[in-house]
Amino acid sequence: MKVPNVRYLALETVCKFNDPEACNVIMKDYLKHILSAMKDNDISIKRRALDILYHMCNTKIAHVVVEEMLNFIEFADVLFKEELVLKVAILAEKFADDLEWYLNVMLKLIEIAGELITNDVCHRIIQIITGFGNDDNSKI
Repeated sequence: MKVPNVRYLALETVCKFNDPEACNVIMKDYLKHILSAMKDNDISIKRRALDILYHMCNTKIAHVVVEEMLNFIEFADVLFKEELVLKVAILAEKFADDLEWYLNVMLKLIEIAGELITNDVCHRIIQIITGFGNDDNSKI
């Protein structure tokens, strides 16, 4: 059996975990390996690694995962880059513990992959910056 097939099957097995505690252990122990799988030449391994990072991301590792994904965007192939940009935007919003971190991530994302950012993502960034929908601002 080829090494890429084994790597893909290992990543596929990790995707099957639904227990949050198991996910925490996996992400803690194997985060380095999953991140390195995103640099593999095989696109199916890259996509599976991205899916794992996206679905198993939690508040403890979100900043590390988002930063690693941002660093990887510059070197990713075009086919993979669009999906990567969208998932970075979603994770940044989902796990933003402060507005400054979120804005820094989004500005870096715009700088690196501005042409790939959808109008929906831009609209959401503007909503968050302006506080649209907050109780304080909705009365204005």
